[in-house]
Amino acid sequence: ADRGYRALGVAVTNEQGIFKFVGVLSLFDPPRVDTKQTIERAQAMGVQVKMITGDHTAIAIETARRLGMGTTIHSVKAMRDA
Repeated sequence: ADRGYRALGVAVTNEQGIFKFVGVLSLFDPPRVDTKQTIERAQAMGVQVKMITGDHTAIAIETARRLGMGTTIHSVKAMRDA
C-alpha cells in the first residue's frame, strides 16, 4: 500500500455456500495525467491546494508525493482536534 497499490482477494462459493480462495487482483488507481500540472497551476495563482481522501494513509501519502504535494498527511482525528 505504501506505493499506492491495493490488493483484492477473490473467492467463489460452491453449492454448499463454502468459499474457496481463487486468487488476488492487484489494483492501481493513479491520479489523472493532468492532475499534477493542474495543482501546480493553481498553486502558482496563490491557491492553497488540499487533498481530502478516504484512502488508507499509505495510499494518501503516495498520491500526495506523486502530485508534488508533500507527504504530511493529517488524520481525521487530528483535523477534529484542531
